[in-house]
Amino acid sequence: SSLHFNPAGLSQMARSELSASSTSYIADTKYSWVGLAMPFGGGSRAVGFSMGSFGFKDQPVYTVEDPTGSEGQVYSVSESYLAVTYSQQFSDRFAAGFTGKYISDRLGDVTGQTFAVDFGTSFHANIGGRPIRAAFTIQNLGGTLQHTGKALNALVNRQPPSGQQGIPQEPAAASLRSKEWALPIQFRVALAYDLFTTSM
Repeated sequence: SSLHFNPAGLSQMARSELSASSTSYIADTKYSWVGLAMPFGGGSRAVGFSMGSFGFKDQPVYTVEDPTGSEGQVYSVSESYLAVTYSQQFSDRFAAGFTGKYISDRLGDVTGQTFAVDFGTSFHANIGGRPIRAAFTIQNLGGTLQHTGKALNALVNRQPPSGQQGIPQEPAAASLRSKEWALPIQFRVALAYDLFTTSM
């Protein structure tokens, strides 16, 4: 789970691990995730690989002209990523790690791709004989995402010059351009302290 929440925690693994999950949500959406992590360097370093996808498939196309759904027309939505993670313990109390991600966003017939980086740290010590842990992460540092695809192709009428009357004409082929947008950057801080201890 460190592959997703905090790459710094990966270097604290005792052995290689593989994890996978698939969760169904409302409106026929599904989130699938798989991750593999392997420690090396005597256990002070670790590398991991992960991929995830969220979306739905084959939904009817609803329009103003056909609010009940266009016959035979369907569309799909998927947001996917592939990631590589590296984590290292720099001392017996401090670890840090980062993840590089390739992100793909598909909405019907348009797609967009970009790259992003996650960074995290983990600090652990003892206060009053009890463990305390602190961590912070920054996620989705990277470029912007812009959609392209055949759905942005359109036919438009040329506007006549100012002051002149328009004349009948064939629409001209054009390609609309979507606006770039940045990924939402997330910053998290966490602190944990064992107030109570139990012995078995």
